[in-house]
Amino acid sequence: MITVGKLREKYGGTWEISTDLAIGVAAWRRKYLGEDALGRNGVNNMCASPLDELAAKLAAQEAM
Repeated sequence: MITVGKLREKYGGTWEISTDLAIGVAAWRRKYLGEDALGRNGVNNMCASPLDELAAKLAAQEAM
């Protein structure tokens, strides 16, 4: 089962993760990507609901 704590443990060095949203959860990079990386499908922030969706998005970004 995915928890916010597990996501913070795994991705917390790169991403700030927040659950204080009416729409679900969000994550944003601690150090933003430049335009070249953004053009290659990188993102600086994302929202998701439920938590499993955010976990999948974070994994995809880390795999880039």
